[in-house]
Amino acid sequence: IVICLITNKEIWMKLYDKLNKSRINLKIFVPLISLGLIILVGGNKIMTYFSYGMTAARSALHIVGVMIAIDMFPFGSGFGTFASFLSGSNYSNIYEMYNISGVTGISKDNYSYIADVYWPYIYGQFGIFGLICYVKLLFNLIRDQIFSTKEYDKILSLILIWGYAIFASTAEAFFTNTTALQMAITVCVIIRITNNICDCISINTIINIIIHNLIRNCTTI
Repeated sequence: IVICLITNKEIWMKLYDKLNKSRINLKIFVPLISLGLIILVGGNKIMTYFSYGMTAARSALHIVGVMIAIDMFPFGSGFGTFASFLSGSNYSNIYEMYNISGVTGISKDNYSYIADVYWPYIYGQFGIFGLICYVKLLFNLIRDQIFSTKEYDKILSLILIWGYAIFASTAEAFFTNTTALQMAITVCVIIRITNNICDCISINTIINIIIHNLIRNCTTI
């Protein structure tokens, strides 16, 4: 983020134009860069989670999710069976099968942490096939949004927002909570401003909605 903010924007625009003219390269370039940034920024956090092994909810869900993706290749355990609220309310036998039904927050009587992760929800329930499809759809969405404008400020805003979302999703269920809704509204505002069609939506209304949700989340916590 600091590098993006302090670097001359002409440099980034030249890089953007080159990538925009060779979109085929983006299929390899963007995922590799994204994976590198996730490891660089979130590597220590991820290793900390895994160091707890099967004794903590988040690490257990991450580890067992990988085991499910391998054992039930390529489609996973199926919808509503792992790392989701439905898998807790209608307690899935997957947790007993992989011996994590006794972990705090994942047990049948207390499943408050069972949906506290995101990516295990994807690759555990839908397998490698579902993970590839989801990452592809996410990549297409991010690419189309970024290439919808040539304004440096808008491009930087979209990159920073999506970068934060991806990093946050490695530590929490980011895309399935209210924070993702606020992000989606913000991205829509940026795109609408870019395309000069703001007359059909009130910016003040959007800001009020975001502030209201933030206040509600704070009071809930």
